[in-house]
Amino acid sequence: MRKITSGKDAARSQQGGPRLVAQMSAFVLACKVNPHCTDNQDENQSSEPCRVHFPSSIRFDAEMRFIWHDQEYLYQFNNALSRLHWNNISLKVDGNGLSKPECLSASMEDVINIILYGEASLNDKLPTEIKNKCTIGSLIGRNDDLERFVKQRYIWVSRITGGATANRYGNLAQIYVLNYLSNALPDWNFAEKQIPGISQNDRTLISFDIVAKAPNNRYCAIEVSFQVTTNSTIERKSGQAQSRQSILHDANHKIAYIIDGAGNFERMSALETICRYSDCTVSFKDDELNKLVSFLAEMR
Repeated sequence: MRKITSGKDAARSQQGGPRLVAQMSAFVLACKVNPHCTDNQDENQSSEPCRVHFPSSIRFDAEMRFIWHDQEYLYQFNNALSRLHWNNISLKVDGNGLSKPECLSASMEDVINIILYGEASLNDKLPTEIKNKCTIGSLIGRNDDLERFVKQRYIWVSRITGGATANRYGNLAQIYVLNYLSNALPDWNFAEKQIPGISQNDRTLISFDIVAKAPNNRYCAIEVSFQVTTNSTIERKSGQAQSRQSILHDANHKIAYIIDGAGNFERMSALETICRYSDCTVSFKDDELNKLVSFLAEMR
């Protein structure tokens, strides 16, 4: 696992992987960052700041582990734990800040890493909204896709089209699977998203896409991924696969994966890892879902 201790360390590194130059380039899409500034500056406070949309209920770890190009990275936050200065004014994305170059600050660096790699993060504390929308890191090095992303951004952030997010197919797929399994296994419980006692850190229960509870109180966690275009979701699930299977097996439970879509099949290394640490892997075809039903039925 490669460790990113600071933006400047990443910039000095001659190895592959996420670099500060990529982070700064992504941030330039939102505001004017002065590329010649390398030292963090003190951030201004405001009596009534316009808050960036990070709900107060979010509890960040001191670091973020994420998967990028089949490699695990570790980013240590500068001040994400307090988030006292995370507002539009201190991040220089308010009206005044956008009008002039600014030096890269510690808070900017934290937010940049979340925006770039939130989708690929292995942190269970990050809300689904961040993992669904913070996807730009998966486009680094793919110039045509990145250009298309930037050009379409005004559509994606529009209030009118805000509900039509890029993960709509995945959400619809989960709903379809949930209804399919509920009809096939009417005496099972699919109402929960967590399994009692299954935690990554002994404090917070792990959330799964679907949780199937058998009449004999055994559980099967079900992870769902349907991607029309490639992104880091499948790599994140791949990075979690081994540890999650181990934790579930220790408690006499199982884990299954439902994977489909052309975007996922472009990440063969991630798929191979998932299949290695999955008790049952199927696609979205009904005959494949029937295999999952049969697998669950054997757990009774």
